[in-house]
Order: sequence, then structure tokens, then C-alpha cells
Amino acid sequence: MCGRFTQTISLQDVVSKYSYLKIADNQSFADERFENFNLAPSESLLALKRSDKEVSVVVETFGTYINLGKEGARKSLLNARVETVLEKPTFSRRVLTSRVVVPVNGYFEWKTTAPPKRPFFVHLDGGPLASVAGIELVDRVTGEIGVVLVTTEANQYIREIHDRMPLALSDDLVVSWLDDSISRPETVAEVLDQAKSDTEDCELFYYEVDRRVGSPSFKSPSAIAPVESSTLF
Repeated sequence: MCGRFTQTISLQDVVSKYSYLKIADNQSFADERFENFNLAPSESLLALKRSDKEVSVVVETFGTYINLGKEGARKSLLNARVETVLEKPTFSRRVLTSRVVVPVNGYFEWKTTAPPKRPFFVHLDGGPLASVAGIELVDRVTGEIGVVLVTTEANQYIREIHDRMPLALSDDLVVSWLDDSISRPETVAEVLDQAKSDTEDCELFYYEVDRRVGSPSFKSPSAIAPVESSTLF
């Protein structure tokens, strides 16, 4: 599960990172920095979304709620498993038509095999920004658009920490993921298979961080600062 991550980026960072895309001018972000060192469910995130022939930078909500059964119970939803995203009714249509890319500086994961839980900050490919696959879902009660992150099995670099990780997108796959002409199950499946393969080889770097990141209110830059530990495992 990927339930916390970091976005500290400006529009200029996005334009530089995705220079190979045609990103629409968006003056609302021109002079601002989108900064959240511990982005939690129900908070705003920055995403890339194709609109006609351009890619737009949009602000949406991380996660959404779905209704369960006739009693109207609601469940928070943050992730979609790549193995079943084309099969489950919640995602099967949306993954064909409503895909977004979420740029992240890194994400948090907790090692839970022995108490107490220990949080780690994880860099994908070790770069300042990485691309993660997301899907837009619509809350049927509020009508608000939320973004869930697609996850896959953890690769060799992070398996000691957790058994799942975000589905990482190479630059080529960012283009494919945002391509609205790729809208049939078989063609989307090809993109997902390639992303799974690339993620298996995606090198990860991680270190232990302050346990206070467990609280969504802990937004300090020190949330991603390493803490010393005599034994990681």
C-alpha cells in the first residue's frame, strides 16, 4: 500500500521534468511551489492529465470513497492493484479513460514485521522526481474527483520493507499512460505489463525517518530527513 508521499514541486519543476510533453500554460501555478512533505489521504495533490492534445497540471484529491452494499457504508480507497485493475468494476472502466501521472519526490513505507513500526522514505530511481501511475475516480456522493495510485508487487530493492510499491512509469510510459487513444483493455494491459516489468528493475533508495511521519499533521521538512539507526533490519 502507498498511503503517504512527498510533493515539493513547482510548475517550473514539472515543465523541466516533463519537457518531452506539451504542457498547457497554467498561470495559477506559475509563481507557486506545491509543497507537502507528508501528503496524506484527502489532501490535495498535483497531477498531470491529458486534455485534448495538451497535458494539463491539475490539483485533485488523494484518495476517494466508495459505497459498500445497500447500507450505504463507505470505504476509503487509496490504491488500485495492477494485477486486478482491469477486472474490478471500481477501476476497469476508469483505467481505460481516466489515467493521470503523479510526480513524487518519494514515498513513505512502514516496516511492520516487528514492533514498533518503523517508517522509511523511499526514492524511486534516486532522482528528485519520479512518475507514478494514477487513476481518477469520482465519489458518487460528493462528485469530487479523487486519485488512487496503482501499486504492484515490491521489487528486490524494497521487499525487506513492504510487499507492495507504487507502479513507476518511465518517460516512454508516461507518454503512453497519458495517451487517450490507448483506451482498449488489451492496449492498456500492454502498458501495464511494461510498467510492471520496468518497476521490477527500478532501483530504489531508502532510509529510516522520524516516526512522527505517522501523523498527517507532521509536515516539517524534517519528515524526510534520515534518522540514525544502529540496525535497520
